Amino acid sequence: MKKQYPIDSDTIIKILHRHNLGELKSFNPIKAGLINPAFLINDSYVLRIDKSEHLKNVPGHETRFEREAFLYKLLPQKGVPTPTCLGFDSSGEIIPEKYIIVSYIKGNSLSNGFKNCNKKTKQILSFQMGQLLKKIHDVLPEELSGSSNLFGHSTDWKKRYEKEFSIYLNTAIKDKYFNWRVEREIKETFEKFQRQIPNLSNKLRLVHGDFSAGNIQIDNGKIVGVFDFEWSHIGDPLWDLQKLPINFQLRDGFSREDFLKGYGLEHPTEEEQIRIKMYCLHQGIWEIWATKTQLFPFGGKEIAEGHQLVNTAIALWN
Repeated sequence: MKKQYPIDSDTIIKILHRHNLGELKSFNPIKAGLINPAFLINDSYVLRIDKSEHLKNVPGHETRFEREAFLYKLLPQKGVPTPTCLGFDSSGEIIPEKYIIVSYIKGNSLSNGFKNCNKKTKQILSFQMGQLLKKIHDVLPEELSGSSNLFGHSTDWKKRYEKEFSIYLNTAIKDKYFNWRVEREIKETFEKFQRQIPNLSNKLRLVHGDFSAGNIQIDNGKIVGVFDFEWSHIGDPLWDLQKLPINFQLRDGFSREDFLKGYGLEHPTEEEQIRIKMYCLHQGIWEIWATKTQLFPFGGKEIAEGHQLVNTAIALWN
């Protein structure tokens, strides 16, 4: 179990004063992601603390909060509902770690609230998810100009991606994660991707990097916020459809048809299907690999999800 980050009221008071956010009335720990401790302050602000030292060998880990601070200013201009960044501090003067403080968006996470919605609302939310993701993907690399150190470069993106995937594929083969039929299907899909897909340089956009139900907030049957752009980067936008085969973890009631309609991808081409399938297989293999290496504090749940992603993606696009 993850230990609670030790922070006291005097430290919170200093943070509030640093960013001119008034006096401390209350603060409570809230459920955060796998890495970052989070606290709800005055029922108005969310403080998140960067505890990513174990990710020091992962490219881009050191600028995760900087990316969020940048995008929380840009994305609302594109019609994407995000928190407002109220402060970012990497000085280490108040606490040793970097932290970001953002406005609190009231509601429930989609992962918790979806199951209590009726069928029609679930279809509407599925459609809204597609619309939301499309708006994120409408951000062009040049709109991130001056911040290439945060979001990476578009040059040779496909080549770099293929190199990364080869590492996971070789590990999967070596450790016999899958039976020979699944392994063959993964190899054949990768070969198609290498052979049939162009360099993608004209298709690259802003990618969320962790588009899932836990990072979306809803209220009264509408999406009111999207969070956690820590792993956002310039890449193939279809990368964000990695969890489409498992309904973005929303189980029954999620409508892939309405999602794709909202996204504007009702009839994907053969090339688009290869790309989506490739990234879904990648995510499944990566979840197993990350569990085995303990890059993230994953366990049996993620291994099972990884297998489910791979098997469902193969069944969907065969």
